[in-house]
Amino acid sequence: MENHQLPYINHCKKRIEDELDWSHASTEWKQRDYLNLIELLEDKTGISLSLSTVKRIWQQNYNGTPHPSTLDALAQFLDYKDWLSFQEAEKLHLQSIAALPDPLRQRVISRPRPQLFGIILVLTIGVAIWYILTNQDNNSKGILLAKQTVPFTAQNSKTSGLPNTVIFNFDLSAVEADSFFIQQSWNPKNRERINRDDSVLTSIYYYPGVHTAKLIANDSIISETTVEVYSPKWIAAVRDGEKDLIPTYLSLPQSQKHPLLSISKSQLLAQHIEIQKGLILNYVLVDDFEEKVSGDDFTLSLKIKADSLMNLTCPIMGIVIIGKKETHAITLIEEGCVHRAFAKFSEVSSNGRNTDLSKLGIKPYEWQSLSIKVGEKQGLVFLQEDLVLDMTYQSSIGHIVGFNIYFTGLGQIDSLRLENNKTGEQIYSNVID
Repeated sequence: MENHQLPYINHCKKRIEDELDWSHASTEWKQRDYLNLIELLEDKTGISLSLSTVKRIWQQNYNGTPHPSTLDALAQFLDYKDWLSFQEAEKLHLQSIAALPDPLRQRVISRPRPQLFGIILVLTIGVAIWYILTNQDNNSKGILLAKQTVPFTAQNSKTSGLPNTVIFNFDLSAVEADSFFIQQSWNPKNRERINRDDSVLTSIYYYPGVHTAKLIANDSIISETTVEVYSPKWIAAVRDGEKDLIPTYLSLPQSQKHPLLSISKSQLLAQHIEIQKGLILNYVLVDDFEEKVSGDDFTLSLKIKADSLMNLTCPIMGIVIIGKKETHAITLIEEGCVHRAFAKFSEVSSNGRNTDLSKLGIKPYEWQSLSIKVGEKQGLVFLQEDLVLDMTYQSSIGHIVGFNIYFTGLGQIDSLRLENNKTGEQIYSNVID
């Protein structure tokens, strides 16, 4: 059986080799080269691959299909969200290369010389346009009948609270494909297989937020629907690392005292949660705030601090501001580890590996005053009242519906305020005066 993933895998490997820009080809790699690649992959993506897996993928005659999480790691190394995003972005490029004559195809695949680049680019685009126009009907067959809309809707089992079951309804009668899936959100790990004759799937959501669920045939997204899961009160959720998809919920103190959001060692032990390095804590609140504040015109201020209970190396803490359409996100980290810092305003993101985000380095076990101000598609980040980041973006994230504040290990939050810049109205506050 033909492996339809293989062209994308080979292209991804070539892209990674170009990114590494090592002085010797992958055919000459020694064990230390594979180990260096594994370390670079883990530093950038947080996903650790085994030596045997990486060696197998880089074999000259490799014809397998790696595990989805492995493919995600390779795609994320190239700054794509996941493997599906890589495939969608590279599909046109691969189709255009496949349509070129053999000699020219080899030049495109193996980094064209500067003086040929303009000619090759024009030819590639021209052939790609011809390929798409002349093969449009054939491309749609086997996935979706031409211009046919696939029904795909979602309904919550309850209006708010966690966990929350979502009932998906769909109709695949117009679709021809080998396999079908529903993916809860952007994360390909939260994907469930369905049959072509099915019409209903129920799926549990463990975190609140505004999610875009995807209906997938083979490797193509054929329909999407919005899933809104609300939790108007703060929740604390703990996981044993990134691979743990089902959190344990912990009760937050009801009395108003400082710090306002915190989890103690005794609470973890009472729930039989091991205090270990892989622990991830999320504080999440998702409410529509009556659509009173735009994600493009607000000020959010809070105090945040990591707990030194586990004495972690490079403890991470950050915040995701959840909008109806997209998110803003800031990740803070210990001063010596800023290569793992991260910033995102809507569709624009920067990471500390290839951007100087050193000003997002902090003393994590001391209280940090963090303020995020957004106006006219410009995001400003202040730490201890000093401007440390200035980014612009284009796509609105819609009205703000909530926050997800996270820590590796444990952490505390105090004095959180959300204001509408345009009206000056305070939309949300848990501040004790």
